[in-house]
Amino acid sequence: IGWRNIPWLAAALTFGLAFGLQEIFANFISGIIILFEQPVRVGDMVTVGGTTGRITTVRMRSTAITDWDNKVLLVPNKSLITQEVINWSQGETSIRVVLSVGVSYGEDPEEVAAILLEAGRSAPHVLDDPAPSVNFSGFGDSSMNFDLRVFIATTESLVETRTRINTDVKRRFDEAGVTIPFPQRDIRVTMIGDASVDPAKGGSGGERPEPPAGVES
Repeated sequence: IGWRNIPWLAAALTFGLAFGLQEIFANFISGIIILFEQPVRVGDMVTVGGTTGRITTVRMRSTAITDWDNKVLLVPNKSLITQEVINWSQGETSIRVVLSVGVSYGEDPEEVAAILLEAGRSAPHVLDDPAPSVNFSGFGDSSMNFDLRVFIATTESLVETRTRINTDVKRRFDEAGVTIPFPQRDIRVTMIGDASVDPAKGGSGGERPEPPAGVES
């Protein structure tokens, strides 16, 4: 290899390294942005992709997120800068919890709304301001649909509050006789007679076929 080829080899090597290490370089720059701009910080509750957890470590190349199952997810820093990230810990600490439930069409909507409001107000960790509210969202295939909206102070009580309200709503519905329906479907069965019958003429083209053994005619 002559000396005249050295600059070309250096340029090719530099281009290859830049192309092969572009993701590492992007994550490195994103890590610097996270450390100085701090869109997310250690201890924040975030949702990335479909994973919700708490940030435990921010490194130069990746960020560690511990989810509800105590599993650690390593997220490239580039994803925290270029993708959509929900930070539950920044801004207002209170969050809204929406619980949807459907009841039978024979129930009184006002009674159902009152039961849901009482269950929301009596649940722990629910804030009085904003106060719980109930929305009659519409008519479904087999039920009238309601949404109970409550606000809680922190994300730490999200799972407990949702479980307590759902359990209390079921108990109150049982005491008041309010039914939560199963999905209902209408099935129409059409009996087909002898193949020799001409439907267009409306008459019998032959004798009625004998039913199978064990089936009454």
